[in-house]
Amino acid sequence: MRSQSAIEYLVTYGWALLIIAIALIAITAFGLFNPGGFVGNSCVLPNGLSCKSAILSSNGMLTINIGQETSSPIKITEVSCNSNQTAYDGISASVNININGNATFTPFCYYAGNQFNGKIGQVYHGFVIVNYTSQSSSISQQAIGTFVGKVQN
Repeated sequence: MRSQSAIEYLVTYGWALLIIAIALIAITAFGLFNPGGFVGNSCVLPNGLSCKSAILSSNGMLTINIGQETSSPIKITEVSCNSNQTAYDGISASVNININGNATFTPFCYYAGNQFNGKIGQVYHGFVIVNYTSQSSSISQQAIGTFVGKVQN
């Protein structure tokens, strides 16, 4: 009688452990343990500028649409993307943007001084640096925003 009870105990817990193992394998296969799977593109610029959209390619090129909501038109002179808050090898521009207007730029993103090259789905965390001049005051300014996104193509 005691051995039958012990066998039933082991079989019952054996089935329970098997079901838990199958559930963990299924969850892992669907990528639910990968936090990068839940990351969406996030691009935030300081007041006066906005990031309408941002898409990062596997070769490190960031296609970013920058909008402006300042009180006067601006001229964007440089846009760069880097893993730290310093402008590095950005694209020079001379683009006038009217109030509530926007423009698209394609700088390369850099990580630790090298051009970023990532696999599709890889997450990049960096900064977008925008140099611009207010057309009403001719004062040069720099806006530093954050970009977090997955490589999409």
